Amino acid sequence: MSTNFYNAVNLPVGAVVIPFVFFFLPKDIGAASKDNKDSTWFQFFRKFNPVGTVVLLGSIICLLLAIQWSGDAGNWSEPRVIATITVFAVTCIIWGVMQYLQGDEATLPWKVAMNRTVLGTTLYSTLGSAAFTIVIYWLPIWYVHLQLRKMVAAF
Repeated sequence: MSTNFYNAVNLPVGAVVIPFVFFFLPKDIGAASKDNKDSTWFQFFRKFNPVGTVVLLGSIICLLLAIQWSGDAGNWSEPRVIATITVFAVTCIIWGVMQYLQGDEATLPWKVAMNRTVLGTTLYSTLGSAAFTIVIYWLPIWYVHLQLRKMVAAF
């Protein structure tokens, strides 16, 4: 299925869901929190760490661009790929320093990141996703290329 099909389905669903959320979400959500009672709108917005989020998203976008540009036909030694990987590395370091300096107000607080349960579930989820990707994505390609079978026979 093409991207146009998914947009044709997702956009109308979003157009219906967003007004429902806007009108039916309680107005006093989060009002019981002591931190939110005396804070202004700007202070409340800053708790979402918009600067850290923008730096993290920019970093991830640079990594994805480098991977996309290198691709099958591209080359890892192209200047634009090297530049985007460099920007990715620098922005990752900047984001890490920002997270460390912001303490509990960071996008990913250090106390949460170093919790054994969080680390264990993150590792479990990452390894589970990697195993799933191998079976779903790489195994059929291996069958097609190395075993010289048709793609339908790989499943």
